[in-house]
Amino acid sequence: RYDVPAGARFHGIDIRIGLDFLERLGWLGAFAVTRGHPHHVASCGACWIGALSLPERIAGQAKSLLDSSLLNENDLAMEARCLDIIDAAIACVSSPAPLPAPTNRDRRRIEAARDILLDDLSRTWTIAELARRCGLSEKRLKAGFQKEFGKPVYRYLQLARLTEAKRMLAETDRNVTEISLEVGYTSTSHFARVFLREFGVLPSAIKSETRNSSKTRRHLIQTAW
Repeated sequence: RYDVPAGARFHGIDIRIGLDFLERLGWLGAFAVTRGHPHHVASCGACWIGALSLPERIAGQAKSLLDSSLLNENDLAMEARCLDIIDAAIACVSSPAPLPAPTNRDRRRIEAARDILLDDLSRTWTIAELARRCGLSEKRLKAGFQKEFGKPVYRYLQLARLTEAKRMLAETDRNVTEISLEVGYTSTSHFARVFLREFGVLPSAIKSETRNSSKTRRHLIQTAW
């Protein structure tokens, strides 16, 4: 997730290479990473997504690559700059800087940040707002939260929202739209997609299953009478 101010302009670079190419260069092993990796953001059976703060070395290489594209330089020069970026990025993934251990004071503030998120699941916080509320820098909040709870802030919040939604679907009479709003999703279709991705079923399926179970119980009671 990226927050970009309205009217801002930014450049992005997407470099794609094949696994066979990585293997030939001896880089394939660098991606044998786990969910406990400091740069881990999300993953599934066939995909691993990591994010890291942009080191000066990579920032300079990226600028050179963008300048090259604007100057219409030849493909060989572009490829060389891409390889420099890949090499630097793999070095960061292979030997990540360890997350700093939170102090007891920071730990209390990080726990307070978690409680703030859980107290009102419908509210959408930015990292900057949450950090100010807890008296931490954004960097210390993000690093400390990952260290304490094993997940980035937004992933932790998403999982908490979906888990509460699943409980409400099974235990209350509220419909899917009401529940999605209650846990902070203004779009019911988006809520259904992330719910399906997390639990493997649509919210409506859980609601239908609960409704059918209730009907079965009522029928059994009536039959017993």
